[in-house]
Amino acid sequence: MSKENIGSFIDDDLSYQLNNPEFASEFILAALEENDPEYLKEALLHVVKAKGVSKISESSNINRQAIYKMLSTDGNPTLNNLYALLDALGLKMSVKPKDSGKKVS
Repeated sequence: MSKENIGSFIDDDLSYQLNNPEFASEFILAALEENDPEYLKEALLHVVKAKGVSKISESSNINRQAIYKMLSTDGNPTLNNLYALLDALGLKMSVKPKDSGKKVS
């Protein structure tokens, strides 16, 4: 198997796994843990592509070009667009306290 075929296999396998909502959720959470907006946008784009950009575009009421633009390196998705994308992906946002090692009383 050539390097190109291996890369394609890995991409296909990741796309398959990202169709599982639990895996997609953990994938995006891992990106959030990196505390890097570029990494998060890239992770979101992988999940959107795995689900189908056209399908997510229709479900989120955000046109395809806007999805690509907001998740590009120059993109800056609004909170409304982020909620719409997550909803179309069957996911939701939540917040939890930082693990500071301190006990909260």
